Amino acid sequence: TLQHFLESSEQGETGVEVKRHKSPYVLFGSSFPKDKDFTQVCHNINTIKVCMETGRPVILLNLDHLYESLYDALNQYYVYFGDLRYVDLGLRNHRFNCFVHDDFKLILIAEKQKVYDEFPTPLINRLEKHFVVTSTILTQEQLKLKEELTTW
Repeated sequence: TLQHFLESSEQGETGVEVKRHKSPYVLFGSSFPKDKDFTQVCHNINTIKVCMETGRPVILLNLDHLYESLYDALNQYYVYFGDLRYVDLGLRNHRFNCFVHDDFKLILIAEKQKVYDEFPTPLINRLEKHFVVTSTILTQEQLKLKEELTTW
């Protein structure tokens, strides 16, 4: 089944481990105006569409402006044709169907406070949530170094 994950982090730390046969495709944005241009949004949606069709997981970071285009995918609102699943993707007022591979995963990474402050409640409710702090994956030596740097 298609699952969506929301990875929350604290103080800007993020970490995700995706165990799949295909390495995840990471899409990240910024607050630069060109990252939000319609041309760039079209490119990002097309990239997600290709990953959906091939079963490659996608990790989204700082791409809040894409979530509206992915509304049906995030809701897992599928149209079935035989054994195949399709979902609508949208660009402004244009909608198109996209085949959804069984292995496709969509992972959103966001800071914990941003999720609480800015994400709409319906978006949060439709996602499987995981809280990840990178310090939980550090070795003892790395934890000791982190502590030394913190006290310094």
